[in-house]
Amino acid sequence: MDRLPLVAALALVIAFLADSSAARTFVLPHVIETSGDTGVTNFAFDTGFQAVYTAGLVDGEPVSSATVEVYLLNASGLPITSATANPLCDPCVFTLNSATRRVSTTFQALIDAAGGFSGSVALGFALFEVTGDDDHVEL
Repeated sequence: MDRLPLVAALALVIAFLADSSAARTFVLPHVIETSGDTGVTNFAFDTGFQAVYTAGLVDGEPVSSATVEVYLLNASGLPITSATANPLCDPCVFTLNSATRRVSTTFQALIDAAGGFSGSVALGFALFEVTGDDDHVEL
């Protein structure tokens, strides 16, 4: 399999996202998600993530907010689509602050919210862009 298109698409997306001077970008290079829960379905994969906002947990730290944008992309660098042809996480946006300190979800939950799986497996990669008070966000 020729990886040049994937590398070129990944470089383009990172360059686009890195244009924001106050952002941190993370890449999850391999996302494999299958329909079904690992606790119930044999041979299932559950991939998820958690983002935690830590500002203000230590005395004297100012509390602001941060935004986590999640992009789910296929091997060509295009958004993965759902069964209803909706793009998955292009982007999915989560706001973290003193009221919402933690976001935890699975890629299956995001796929289901967009209309479900278009096939039995979703393959690709994920990009996370953290803006705002990004120094206080742990992924």
